[in-house]
Amino acid sequence: NFVHDLTVDPKGMDIVIIEDIIDSGKTVRFLKEHLTRRGANSIKVAALVKKQTESSHPELQPDYFGLE
Repeated sequence: NFVHDLTVDPKGMDIVIIEDIIDSGKTVRFLKEHLTRRGANSIKVAALVKKQTESSHPELQPDYFGLE
């Protein structure tokens, strides 16, 4: 749940979510679903560290990452 939601309408925007480490992917999944519902045009994920795990959810893999 959000404590404070966005102050701008993401409808039609191209958004990049920046994470330090993607572990379980729960935060990324929640944010992508929320922003999609709010009408974002596209959503990409950038992470500093991509953990070496086999994910059954390829949509949760970062589009950009610094270290693997």
